[in-house]
Amino acid sequence: MKSRRFTAIDVPEPGAVTTEFVYNFFVNDEKVNDAGDSRAVGEDNLKLQKSVDKDSLRFQIPRYVEVSFPQVTSFGDQFGDSKDQIFQNATDISRVNSEETVTNVGFSALRESDDDCVPRMKEKFEALSKAMGIKFQDSDQSKKLADRMQVSQDDVQSVISPLNDSKFLVNSRKNAAPQSPFQVAGLAKLTSQLNKRLMGAAVNSADDTSPLSKLEVVEMADRVSKDFLSSAQQFAITEGDIEPQLQPTELSETDETKKLLGVSAVGYLLTRSRIGEDGKKQQTRTFFLPGPENTKYLDTEVLYGTTYVYDSRAVYRVDAVVDGKSQSATGAGKRNHRISFLVASRPSPSSRVKTEEFQPPVEPDGVFYNFNYDEERGLVVKWQIPAGRSRDTKYFQVFRRKTIFQPFTCIAQIDFDDSAIRTLLPEQVSPERIFAFPGVRTFFEDKEFTRNDKFIYAVAAVDAHGLSSGYSAQTEVGFDKIKNVLTLKSISRGGAPKQYPNFYVDPDLDDNITVDSFTQDAIFDSGHKKFTVYFTPDARALSSATGDTEDIFYTDNQQGTYSFHFINLDLQKSDSVTLDILDLRKLK
Repeated sequence: MKSRRFTAIDVPEPGAVTTEFVYNFFVNDEKVNDAGDSRAVGEDNLKLQKSVDKDSLRFQIPRYVEVSFPQVTSFGDQFGDSKDQIFQNATDISRVNSEETVTNVGFSALRESDDDCVPRMKEKFEALSKAMGIKFQDSDQSKKLADRMQVSQDDVQSVISPLNDSKFLVNSRKNAAPQSPFQVAGLAKLTSQLNKRLMGAAVNSADDTSPLSKLEVVEMADRVSKDFLSSAQQFAITEGDIEPQLQPTELSETDETKKLLGVSAVGYLLTRSRIGEDGKKQQTRTFFLPGPENTKYLDTEVLYGTTYVYDSRAVYRVDAVVDGKSQSATGAGKRNHRISFLVASRPSPSSRVKTEEFQPPVEPDGVFYNFNYDEERGLVVKWQIPAGRSRDTKYFQVFRRKTIFQPFTCIAQIDFDDSAIRTLLPEQVSPERIFAFPGVRTFFEDKEFTRNDKFIYAVAAVDAHGLSSGYSAQTEVGFDKIKNVLTLKSISRGGAPKQYPNFYVDPDLDDNITVDSFTQDAIFDSGHKKFTVYFTPDARALSSATGDTEDIFYTDNQQGTYSFHFINLDLQKSDSVTLDILDLRKLK
């Protein structure tokens, strides 16, 4: 018994997609308006986006996702200058035959994926935690679960609590971490050719853990099988059982014999899926990219704070000669036909991107202080709007403290956020200290200040996404009753992080400050995970006039230990590394 015939097409697909979110400046409807901007793509989407002027994008387009992928290797230019004319506008998308769906009438393509793999695993981990009696607050929760399941702790942690997903840290950054096996499984896709006669039975026999067991998939498979069996001929083979079902774009008579004339890449289809909070796809859209060299797309139609997944398909034009139908019983008048059709490859490996920015605003500059002589009390603090093109500063915070030995207290948060949907700020300020205004306000009066007071003041900026600047320049403000004027003394330059207000307080610069600055010998760096230490001491020993020698640099032979203290200013975490220097001179 022979199996029924089916058709399969295999054309090269593009390489893995890479994505990068670019945030240029704030607009108040960025979380609800994804209309985009046509200036980024050119007229009718025909202009290659790699030629778009970067400065124009920076100052005119608020945000976009830059998507790129490798160009496919074409089979050659068999069609000359006319090869792209078959794929010129978005309406041609409907005429593209997908590689996995090109088959005869008796078969159908079924594409399986497990988009909700991560949220489903999270539910299973939570159930396992409860069964094992592990509290969510347990610091070893992920380790205990990983040991029980015999998987990596990082993989478990990425599911139950994604890296830096907390909203309780100031300026927390979501570092690009490797995808866990569960995330990879959620992106995996399997395409199968199923006989329509057996599709219903095959899907119904799937186990409960398979995505095929979903009710809507089962119902769809049953419907396809029943519709086909109601019209199919069981004991006869028709033309539809042999010839593939294609949607041609061109069809003309020809005298050529049956053959394949050529295949050439003519463009790409870029598919974007929007991922909801539950990890499931909410919206899918396809973009049309004509031309085999058009491998970059600037997607401006994105919402801020949303997760998107992109993959691409290469579109090929195929020309072939097929047998024509005879108009008579003798075969007279039979003519061959030249047929042209479009075939899209299977999708490339996808890329996931979340449209969030992590660049905090610059601290306010030009801070000035004036005493309110009219009221005989009160200090007016004025400052300038921080420089920057993002234009997303929506809050100012005014801080005050008595001395450098005390922490700062936020005495005012000036709120002029006009976002359509606000971001929950990670810092909580007492309601009585919040002052809302319809527009920008760059001054505040501390009415508690009197001629007898002396405070250290600073100002910080917070943007619409909850990211905060460091402190502005810190100034100690007092009052000289004899001269009837304010006294101002610089305590620290601007830029000190909120976690460490004394970061730039240096005792060498001010004799009145009697505190050792732990940042006096600090080195600042970012974006690195490795460092090299070079041992170049100015002197190893000190000799006195009497000939006595004293070691001033100790090695391991003298129990010398040196320590490096690393501070992550974004995550508010630190760690120490101990360094021992081996003296090899005595080993030679």
